[in-house]
Amino acid sequence: MAIYLTLKAMVPGIVHQLFNFDEKKMDEILYSVVKNHEEQYSIWPSQKELPLGWIGCGISGNKEYCLDQIEKIWTDLRPVSVRAT
Repeated sequence: MAIYLTLKAMVPGIVHQLFNFDEKKMDEILYSVVKNHEEQYSIWPSQKELPLGWIGCGISGNKEYCLDQIEKIWTDLRPVSVRAT
């Protein structure tokens, strides 16, 4: 149990170190709105190559702006394959 509690306490610090997490820098990153073949939306750092299966939607900005745009666009959260049935 003590090991679990120690690991649980360490995880946020490890994540911050692994990903060089800095909230101030996160606000400065330019993001793009992306979607997959099921029309599920997400944001992705604009300077990084898109992961397989995702395409850009032509919308970019800071994190808050992109998430606001997704909220306006993605009104039905069901995947396309479920909506079609």
